[in-house]
Amino acid sequence: MLQHQPMEIARHIVGIVCVIAVVLYLINQCRKPHGWLGRFILWEMGGRHLTLTDWGLSHVAVEKNFSILDVGCGVGHYYRSIRNAVSSTVRYTGIDATRYNIDRGREAYAADAAARFEVGDIFALDLP
Repeated sequence: MLQHQPMEIARHIVGIVCVIAVVLYLINQCRKPHGWLGRFILWEMGGRHLTLTDWGLSHVAVEKNFSILDVGCGVGHYYRSIRNAVSSTVRYTGIDATRYNIDRGREAYAADAAARFEVGDIFALDLP
């Protein structure tokens, strides 16, 4: 019995280390998504935040020719909400660190001259 005890402890330690590794991997996916899991997380996060976006837009008077900067824009879900909530034309710039998101946003709004999507780090941008 005593000979098996160190093996049991080692198995528990390995299990705990594996759980910690998975948790850290998932946290990193939320911070900088990549791969199929990252795409799923981005899709899920974007969908869940739309309700909050709609609520926020209901409290803001967006006027004609406003410029909107969407930092961490993802694939442009919020721009769709903005276009649905606002009757006037707005200039929209979406910035995201993930090229995959920007490419999807550019594809989705290719015909919309008011929408611009850029890959970038918000801390390195030269904005007024």
